[in-house]
Amino acid sequence: MSSNVMFFTNLLLLNDFQVIIDKGALPCLRNFLTGKYRKIVKLSTCWIIILFIRRTNDYIQAMIDADIILPLLQLLQNDEFEIWWMAAWAILFATKDGTNEQIKFLVREGCIKPMCGLQITPNPADFIEYWLAGLENILKVGEAEKNQGNTEDVNVYAQMIDDAGGLQKIKNLQTHDNSEICEIAVKLLETYWSEEDDENLPSFWRCSTIWAGLLHCN
Repeated sequence: MSSNVMFFTNLLLLNDFQVIIDKGALPCLRNFLTGKYRKIVKLSTCWIIILFIRRTNDYIQAMIDADIILPLLQLLQNDEFEIWWMAAWAILFATKDGTNEQIKFLVREGCIKPMCGLQITPNPADFIEYWLAGLENILKVGEAEKNQGNTEDVNVYAQMIDDAGGLQKIKNLQTHDNSEICEIAVKLLETYWSEEDDENLPSFWRCSTIWAGLLHCN
């Protein structure tokens, strides 16, 4: 592993996140993502970025200011599953916890298309829940922009998610085995898209896991 990556890792183990920022060292992380480094270096770099992003919005902003978001998004096209997996988690954490302005920046950087292009199933439930939470945060910001009259009474982000194939994936999750995932998917569809199918049925009846439970009742 690169000695520079080990330096970052050692500082983070000591909880010295701010030291890395104050020393202006974050651009090194971008170089690790974009340069021709071994897989272990890129994986370790993604892990370091995740540790930053999961702390506070200020640390998400530090990643934005260091121009790290676009290289992360580009790694979502990587053929190496491990690299794809780590980069995906970094983006999911950023979209789930980002402020409105940070979400708008992420969308401008092009986060919606690769997010909607992620292989959702058969990934673990927590991955899917974070994916839905990230999209929900994006949709909330799009709704706020619409309500402020900035997008001609249209949630542009909802349209972008639909165009990128995300809407269909959310619809498919209505039949997921995990009831929480099913319910979140139904909630997003009811809140941000007008559903024509089964419009006269309450959302309770749309979740296949609930149906399954009823059918197995004695």
